Amino acid sequence: MAAGRIPIVPYARPGTQEMGDTLGAYLPECRALIMARHGAVCWGEDFDEAYRGMERIEHASLILAKAVQLGGLSRLPPEELEALYELRRKLGEKLL
Repeated sequence: MAAGRIPIVPYARPGTQEMGDTLGAYLPECRALIMARHGAVCWGEDFDEAYRGMERIEHASLILAKAVQLGGLSRLPPEELEALYELRRKLGEKLL
């Protein structure tokens, strides 16, 4: 919730127009994303915001990995997800 949606962006060769076009579909909505076969990318209004985005990705990744190791993931009920999405919309784009 602190970073909003963190999509996994399809692979594109670095330095190509294809990469720019692929990333463009996620901008400016997402300030944190994972580029398939490249890694995580974050940006913000300042260095601290971008840093917090990377911290959020790392933290979420660790939680997901541990959940899988401990027996699997479980989903929140749809009404709880919607309440969390609404709260995130109120918080705005900034990475918290």
